[in-house]
Amino acid sequence: MLGQRDGLKCDRELLYLGAVLHDLGLSDRFDGEQRFEVDGADAAQAFVLEHGLSPKNKSIGTEN
Repeated sequence: MLGQRDGLKCDRELLYLGAVLHDLGLSDRFDGEQRFEVDGADAAQAFVLEHGLSPKNKSIGTEN
């Protein structure tokens, strides 16, 4: 809603995936040696690439 208010545009699919995959690093399956945010971002990137999203969208789990 804040983005809409400010006139920002987004890819709804990526927004949804970002919300769904947000806390992967907190799960036992993806609990690695890094901070949970980094483990989760790595898992999210792997997921989107494995499921056919464009490599340009792989940054879903990062701030870049």
